[in-house]
Amino acid sequence: MFRTFSLFLTILFFVCLGSCTGGGAKVGLEAPPLTLKRLGGGEMDLAGLRGKVVIVNYWSTWCVPCREEMPAFEKLYRKMEGKPFELLAVSVDDIEKPVTKMVREMNLSFPILRDPGGKTARAWGTAIYPETFLIGPDGVVVDKIIGAKDWASEKMINKLKKLMPLSK
Repeated sequence: MFRTFSLFLTILFFVCLGSCTGGGAKVGLEAPPLTLKRLGGGEMDLAGLRGKVVIVNYWSTWCVPCREEMPAFEKLYRKMEGKPFELLAVSVDDIEKPVTKMVREMNLSFPILRDPGGKTARAWGTAIYPETFLIGPDGVVVDKIIGAKDWASEKMINKLKKLMPLSK
């Protein structure tokens, strides 16, 4: 009995070790693949955004801090218009209707991607919402931010501009 239990604990340890050190988006490493359907139609692929600074934000309509930071994302998106920048807001809501309603009510213009069931969120190692990843033009994760933030602040805009490739 003790040997069986000991074997079970050993196997459990290695399974946990593998999942803790395995996948997910990690600062300093290339961002995991991300290809999702866009709200309203079409598809977006992170790989196609190379050369741009990209924010990937995982959120949900039932998450109060997520809702609170959306107006700041909208301001940021408008301020960065014409620059090598993209904002991808990935909704993990299972049902599309509340997402559509919130986007309409808040007049959001940036791309809203759908991840019902949160399969991509799990692949990125996301466990708490909102969770946001800053991706450099080379596709490498530069920062991971948990919780809401003032995305339209001058400090954040300057941080993003410093990551952008120099114009030719």
